[in-house]
Amino acid sequence: SKQDITTGKELPGAKLKVVDKDGKTVDEWTSGNKPHRINRLKTGKYTLIEEFAPKGYVKAADITFEVRETEDVQKVSMHDDHTKVKISKQDITTGKELPGAELEIVDEHGKTYDKWTSTDKPHLIERMPVGKYTLKEKVHPDGYLFASEIQFEVKETGEVQKVVMKDDYTKIDISKQ
Repeated sequence: SKQDITTGKELPGAKLKVVDKDGKTVDEWTSGNKPHRINRLKTGKYTLIEEFAPKGYVKAADITFEVRETEDVQKVSMHDDHTKVKISKQDITTGKELPGAELEIVDEHGKTYDKWTSTDKPHLIERMPVGKYTLKEKVHPDGYLFASEIQFEVKETGEVQKVVMKDDYTKIDISKQ
């Protein structure tokens, strides 16, 4: 069974294989909406390997298991964690979250992946596909200047990946008034 680590639901789209103790592939498949069944495996030790994780997920560690001599169905479950990206829009001086900026993330092919208006809390994106992106500010909050675009890469990890964009405030020279 190939499952999402948080929901426990079957996770389609993972490329999996089972190898024997000698490293010989005994079965390979792409996960679907139901557990995969392998019949008539000989007793012994095997390893379940995820070759590719579905988009937005992190490849799981290999699982070694043993097939015992029994008529009972023996189950092996592999769980995939997912990517987590936290986008923080901050005031350059205070480091506090800055509401009111319209932000957009564009993938490496120029396609908009996500857009939102910043609030007093960072924006969390889960299950974002691994790859390179650009964070753009489309509208800046009143009293602030546009921030430079930020290039970032979503890596294959279940750890929270942080991207911070800072806005500088407009400066007015009152000595000339």
